[in-house]
Amino acid sequence: MLHHIVVAEGRRRVNGISIAPVLLIVSLFLSSNQLGGQSDVIQLEAYTVTATHERQKVYEVPPAVVVLEQDQLNRKSPSNLPDLLRGETGVFVQQTTPGQGAPMIRGLIGSSILILVDGMRLNSSFFRPAPNQYFALIDAQNVERIELIRGAASSLYGSDAMGGVIQVITPTPSYQTENWDFEGRTLLRVASADDSLTARLSLAGGKRGFAFGAGITFQDFGDLRAGGSTGDQKPSAYKVHAVDGKIFLVGETHDLLLNLQYLKQPNTLRFDELVPGFGQTEPASAVFNFEPNSRLFVHGRYRLHPAIGFFDELTINFSFQQIDDDRRTRAFESTREIREFNQSQTTGITLQFTSNPDTRLKLIYGGEIYLDEVSSGRITHDLETGESVNSLSRFADGSAIDSYAAFFQAEFQASSRLTLTGGARVSIFDILIP
Repeated sequence: MLHHIVVAEGRRRVNGISIAPVLLIVSLFLSSNQLGGQSDVIQLEAYTVTATHERQKVYEVPPAVVVLEQDQLNRKSPSNLPDLLRGETGVFVQQTTPGQGAPMIRGLIGSSILILVDGMRLNSSFFRPAPNQYFALIDAQNVERIELIRGAASSLYGSDAMGGVIQVITPTPSYQTENWDFEGRTLLRVASADDSLTARLSLAGGKRGFAFGAGITFQDFGDLRAGGSTGDQKPSAYKVHAVDGKIFLVGETHDLLLNLQYLKQPNTLRFDELVPGFGQTEPASAVFNFEPNSRLFVHGRYRLHPAIGFFDELTINFSFQQIDDDRRTRAFESTREIREFNQSQTTGITLQFTSNPDTRLKLIYGGEIYLDEVSSGRITHDLETGESVNSLSRFADGSAIDSYAAFFQAEFQASSRLTLTGGARVSIFDILIP
């Protein structure tokens, strides 16, 4: 059974000079090479900022690093962010919910993998050493590049980077013209396999020293239809609403970035609970909904590069992240329905210095503070009697985890073919569980 995907993407650049045409693409699973087309795109050298906290060529860093650039991401046409990692070397995506997914690197998953968004932690107290759904609370339509470290990176990032690090970098607008320049982008993708609609509208503008960007995403997926007589794969329908915005101020010796992201999945069903499997004749649950799941991220970054004293560049990050993980569940053939209200609020501050005291020596050092507070509640409602009672919550209500860390890394280029890298990190955790 061949399903059609129709993608309409338009770009409009307004600077008083030119307006680009709208591009319409109809894809029947044929690539440009299959159609006889030739690509004249020049592939530039890949760089990473995740492996060493500094922009560096991928082949020059010791860890095994994968960098997915924007053109590679666009070709994948993802429905959610975990889709972008499918098929990558050393990565497996576990999925028990249509709109979500958990990356696994070299057999490790959950709290053993650190996920960063624009340099700040997505990981919170909700993370456990098992699959979770929070990676999908990043808008897959608002990604510029993904950098992935396969293997431990604990000296820079801490013990939750034991399995690896995934950093999602979102687009930051920048303009070098003296006059105002604007650029708009529209994306419309429709697929018949699941009667899905993905739409995104974004606008960016600015001039030398100032830039802004904003976007809005809407996705609506129906139940997936399989080939033959299998019929609809229920339940697999869900929706996504997302907005984002950035402001970028650039001076001669410093720059300031302000960043806002919000994504909400109003109702996503966990199909492994609702469909019999592994020899079962009946499902484990009659109802198991993430209702809703959402993420709010507010981020500010200040960089100073005076090249004086004991450092060449100073970077300060501040962030606030709120994850809401509300659920509605009911066991199979039970009359008791459970509503959960779980929230994690994480405040993060990071400070990093970069110094080059010698042409062959680079020092990276700094510290970070993350303060994470959890609120959690659970109400059990009897559908027959109408009685509602408070019951034991999933997480300890009012619990908190505060973490403090200092790190240091030195890189010495002994020769053109030999670079020595060493580092250390000290982490302190203050845990409160009422």
